[in-house]
Amino acid sequence: MFKYVIKRILSTIPIIFGVILLTFILFDLVSGSPAQIVLGKNAKIEDLERYDELNGYNKPVVFGLWSDSRILQDSSFKSSMRPFVENDGIEHVFGTVDGYVVISDGSYPVPMALEFYPKEKYKFIITYKTIGDGGVKVSMFQKNGTASPTELVLKSTSGKYKTVTIPFKVGDFTGSDSISLNVTGGQLQIQSLKLRRKILQPFNSRFLQYVVNVLTLDFGTSVVSKQKVTDVILEGVGPSLCLAIPIFFGTLFVSVCLALVCAWYRDRLPDRLLVILSTSLMSINYIVWVIAGQYLLAYKLKLFPIWGFNSWYYFVLPVIIGIVCSMGRDIRFYRTIMLDEMYMDYVRTARAKGLPGYMILFKHVLRNALVPILTNVSISIPFLFTGSLLLETYFGIPGLGNASINAINSADIFVVQGIVLVGAMLYVVVNLVTDVMYTVVDPRIRLK
Repeated sequence: MFKYVIKRILSTIPIIFGVILLTFILFDLVSGSPAQIVLGKNAKIEDLERYDELNGYNKPVVFGLWSDSRILQDSSFKSSMRPFVENDGIEHVFGTVDGYVVISDGSYPVPMALEFYPKEKYKFIITYKTIGDGGVKVSMFQKNGTASPTELVLKSTSGKYKTVTIPFKVGDFTGSDSISLNVTGGQLQIQSLKLRRKILQPFNSRFLQYVVNVLTLDFGTSVVSKQKVTDVILEGVGPSLCLAIPIFFGTLFVSVCLALVCAWYRDRLPDRLLVILSTSLMSINYIVWVIAGQYLLAYKLKLFPIWGFNSWYYFVLPVIIGIVCSMGRDIRFYRTIMLDEMYMDYVRTARAKGLPGYMILFKHVLRNALVPILTNVSISIPFLFTGSLLLETYFGIPGLGNASINAINSADIFVVQGIVLVGAMLYVVVNLVTDVMYTVVDPRIRLK
């Protein structure tokens, strides 16, 4: 068994890596700029850049020596009418398909939205086409008059667009208007312009930083409460478990017992009544049970408190509702399992020996049905920790389910990300434990 456990632990490594990769894609790439989500659509570009610099979001995504920057957004003139710079030496010429900007002899300050970082290396990536047969000399100049070491002579492109890289290093200054593009000897048609910032280490990327943060359980800081996400999760686990554990064991016990009754009295009145009951429970929406329970049992009859988290008594009503809502599906599932076992040869043998019904059900049928029951139970275990979204929200229980809803409503992306990661990791761990438990509930199973 020990070798099997070690192999299963090793096999979870690529699964965990896949979970980390998937959550990184969802929360870091697909969801858009984290700075824009946290600071809002009306945030100033200076604040966005400061947030990216502080949290490492201005690094390459996975690998690379260069990253983009908010100092100059990637500019494409294929479909844009805005000028490259406000200068009388620029003429706009738009064709039927491609758009471009024409610049001739002169020095053109590049309009930066932010100041450069001092003593950093940058490069311009220009997609251009020369006008005329001669070469065009291009260089970068700083505001104080010191020329960049790079000066390029762009040869004729014969009417085709080409891409050139112009590297330069910023000095001690930080002015946003301190870089000028100097052109002599001809004209250029510029189709696009990009700015990239040099990264010292190619593996110093957003993904690597994300992996390190996840492995060290550093999920960031909540935007709303300013707490560490780890603290938010630890504070919410207790209330979630207080609600989820009674629902879990109560639903399991009641559903298995009623499923055994269905199997023993198959196609008779108890079985048919329980099938109708379970189907009815499955057909009624979860919210209906919550609202009806609060209105009738708490508001009208005053049997339970409606809202709060002051004592164990506040959990009674949500636990009852949780058990009732979950029973319908579980009874149908466990009933099918028990019926499969009831027609096995060992059941007929037990009956022929004269064993009483309760002994056949609990000692033989239930024991042999534990493997699929354990599989179904393992699927529900991670929800014990991540909480019940509806019950915690409607009853004011400060668990992880309630924290998830509040984080989604307030765009607190780091709390949502942390809870999703914890739930995903729990699934991996529970699957490993379930495989080992199979040998405990069924000695015929061997781990190899």
